[in-house]
Amino acid sequence: RATSRGIVEVHVKAAIEGTRTNLHASGLEHRFWPRAMKHWTTAANVNRISNLTHDTAWQRRNDGSAFKGLRLPFGAKVSYKLPGDTKKDQQKFLSPCRDALFMGWKIAPGAKWHGDYRVMDLEMWRDNPDGATVRIVKDVYDAYERSFPAREAKDYPEQQSLPKTSSQKVHLKLPA
Repeated sequence: RATSRGIVEVHVKAAIEGTRTNLHASGLEHRFWPRAMKHWTTAANVNRISNLTHDTAWQRRNDGSAFKGLRLPFGAKVSYKLPGDTKKDQQKFLSPCRDALFMGWKIAPGAKWHGDYRVMDLEMWRDNPDGATVRIVKDVYDAYERSFPAREAKDYPEQQSLPKTSSQKVHLKLPA
C-alpha cells in the first residue's frame, strides 16, 4: 500500500506539471486549468509509450488501435468548419472556416473518441475573453504555421495581431 501511494503521487505531480505547462505555453488564463488538464491527460495517454508494454495507454484501452485524431498543442491556432446551419447566413464566397484556439478532444465514456474536437472561436475570445465558450466540432484543420494567439497577446499587448507569415518583417519595441 505504501508503495502504491508513491506511484499515484508521481502521476498526480506529472498531471499538475503538464497542466501548468499547457497554460503557460498557450498563454491562456488560470481559469482554463480544467481544459488544460483534460488536454494533457489525453495527450499523455495517446503519446507516451510504455517501456514495459511498448504501446500507449490509449492502445491498451482501445484494443491496440492507435489514436486517429489530430495531435495538437493546447491553445494552438486552428481552423474549424462551421456547422451547416450557420453557413447559410453567410455570404456565398466567404470561407466556411473560422479561426479558433484548440482546447482538446471530446472523449466519450469508456475512453472512446468519435472524431469530436473542442475549440474556442478566436474572434469571440478576442471580443470577450470571459464570455467565450468552447464548441464541439467535427472538422478541425491545423494552421499552416504554429501560433499561440493568447500567448502572443500576453507577450505583445501593444500589437493588435502578429503577421500571419514569417516572410513579413516584425518591428517590436522591446523593453530597455
